[in-house]
Amino acid sequence: MSLVYKREGSDYWYFNLNTDAGRRRLSTGVKDKREAERIAAEKIRLTRDAEMFGILPEVTIEEALLIHYLPLKKKLRGYPAIKRGCELLAGKVPGVKGLGGKTKFHRLNELDLAKYRAEREAMGARPNTIDREMAYLSNAYHTLRTAYRMPVAMKFPMERDKGKPRPLTEHEEQALLLRLNPLQPLVQKGARYFVDPLAHAQRQRVDNFDLAVLLLDTGARLGEIASLQWAQIDTVTFATFHLNRHKVGNFNIIALPTRSRIMLRQRWEERDASSPFVFPNSDLAVNRGAKSRSTKGLRKAMADIGINSPDNIAIWGRRDVRSLRDTFATKLRKRGLGLDRLQPLLGHASPVMTAKYAALAVHEASVEAVAILNTITTTYREPIKHDKTLSDR
Repeated sequence: MSLVYKREGSDYWYFNLNTDAGRRRLSTGVKDKREAERIAAEKIRLTRDAEMFGILPEVTIEEALLIHYLPLKKKLRGYPAIKRGCELLAGKVPGVKGLGGKTKFHRLNELDLAKYRAEREAMGARPNTIDREMAYLSNAYHTLRTAYRMPVAMKFPMERDKGKPRPLTEHEEQALLLRLNPLQPLVQKGARYFVDPLAHAQRQRVDNFDLAVLLLDTGARLGEIASLQWAQIDTVTFATFHLNRHKVGNFNIIALPTRSRIMLRQRWEERDASSPFVFPNSDLAVNRGAKSRSTKGLRKAMADIGINSPDNIAIWGRRDVRSLRDTFATKLRKRGLGLDRLQPLLGHASPVMTAKYAALAVHEASVEAVAILNTITTTYREPIKHDKTLSDR
């Protein structure tokens, strides 16, 4: 019986590896069956020896990323970006040192990651781009750590804020909407447009403001709102709309608060009849997953009001458009909405995903403690009395 087998849609040969941690499916990374059987047999032998003698085989960063991890992502829509990130990490892109493809994975440390981040920043890569590349390395680490020697208790930079809500405060939310307010005077600084500049800029500002309002009032993902069509909205009362959750593949009917109902009615009256989209100027409406002008406008407004100042980053982490979704969830949790009710509103496929908002509600024990303390606390500080005689001297 052959050790290897083919998977649908893949040209590579795979094999099953049974370890103490369970069964794992691994790619041989080759298309020739005989070579694949040799690789599989060698891998199974090394793993068996490791379990018997307590020594796991070594793997280089290049092997971990390009041979073991990358083939598992072959069918994903974002595969080209994942491949590019893995090649950068492994140092396979000309002019990029990366982490050193021949470096043993178990010798990797946080200083190496810091050097890689500094190198990518010097190349002009954005923080979110570097975080995604670190995520590929983290995924490879977690995928292979039971089969190969890995660093002990490895911490990846982007994992430190993983699962942490990054909402806006009420003051920041009001400041953001004020900054986006389309009724504020327009200021043109040498901008060039092929259409009427004031009309073009005003339309962008209206879209930015309305998009922010809808994200804050629904807690939906950016792609779900930017690709929203009028056919999904009750255009009689504007009280509800059908929300297609692209990421998790489910469908919800969402009720709308008064602010969003008024906004959608205004957009309906001002709509472009030739477009089925609520936000027709957004690239996301045509090609979901691309960047839109509205996203850039929201990020710029956040930067203008200082949301990501060093002090704020130390408390909340770096916040972006996704923080509007966290703001929606945070406001509801602070006012007592349960996690079981919040999960369908956010479109989470699992309650584990909603659990990060658990600590945002006022703890019942804290309320009980305050009630007890208020009954027994009798000592208060006396107000400071200014000596008028001394102040008159």
